[in-house]
Amino acid sequence: CTENRERRPPHGHSLEDLLASYQKGGGRLQCRRCFREVEVRPLLEPLLEPREKLLQRMREAGGEIPALDARTAAEALLPAGKSRAPKPIPAEDKPEIYLSYGWEPESQKLAAKLEEAFRQKALLLRRDSSEVKYKDSIREFMKRIGRSRYGVAIISDHYLRSPYCMFELLQMAEQPDFYDRIFPIVQPDAAIFKPLERIRYIEHWEGQIAALEAAMKKVSSANLQGFREDIDLYTAIRAMIARILEIFTDMRVLTPPEVEQHGYIPLLDAIEAKMRQDREKPR
Repeated sequence: CTENRERRPPHGHSLEDLLASYQKGGGRLQCRRCFREVEVRPLLEPLLEPREKLLQRMREAGGEIPALDARTAAEALLPAGKSRAPKPIPAEDKPEIYLSYGWEPESQKLAAKLEEAFRQKALLLRRDSSEVKYKDSIREFMKRIGRSRYGVAIISDHYLRSPYCMFELLQMAEQPDFYDRIFPIVQPDAAIFKPLERIRYIEHWEGQIAALEAAMKKVSSANLQGFREDIDLYTAIRAMIARILEIFTDMRVLTPPEVEQHGYIPLLDAIEAKMRQDREKPR
C-alpha cells in the first residue's frame, strides 16, 4: 500500500502469494500492516518482463492466466536481462556420468528412458549396452563406473543380489565422497527401508560365501583361478552392504514413478548442481 511501500520488505505478501492470487483472478489483497485492500496487478507489473509474452499466453489460454510451473514463473517474474536459471555448463566441462543397473526388464526399461532424458540435456550417460563391445572386458568397464565422478544407480532386488552390480557399487562406495557422487533410484522391490528386510541381503551374501566355500572343498584346490577372487568379492560385499544400505535409507532417494512423473528433472537438476559445485571448487 502507499503507506508501507517504502518499508522493507515493501509488501506483507510473498511473491508466490501475489502470483497465486493473480492467477486465480483475485484483483485485490489486504495489506498485512494497515489492513487496507490493494491492487495486485500494479505490484506485479514491474516484474513481468517481457509483458507481451505473458499477455500472449493469456490470450492463448482464452483470457485466463495459465498455471505457471516453477521455472516459468521464476523466469517471468524477473527484470529483463536477468534469470534465476543457473548458467548452463559448457559441453567441454561436462564429465562422464555412468549408469549402474541390473539386467531385469524393469531396470532395463528405466535405463533406456534415462539415457534418452540425459541425451536431451546434452549429458552423456554411459551404460554397458553402448560402451562394452564384443570381447571387451566387463570388469574393466565396471571399474570405470567406480572411478567416475558421478554415478546413477538403479537399485532393485536383483541389483542387490547380483555380484556384478554389487561390484560396481563397491567400486563407488570405496571413494571418500560416495554420498555426494551417487544418485540412486530405488525400485519398489528393493527391500531396504526396514531392518528386517535389509538383513535378508546380508543373509543372502553369507549364504553365497558358505555355498561357494563348501563347493570348493569338494574339489582339488589346484587350478581354481577366479574362484578365490569370487569368495573375496562376496566377502567384501558382505562387509560393506550394511553400511551402503544405511546410507541409502538415510538419503532422500527417488523412485521410478517420481523421476518419470517430473520428466527426470529432479535427477538431472541434482547432477548438474553437483557439477557446478565441483567446477566452483578451488583447484
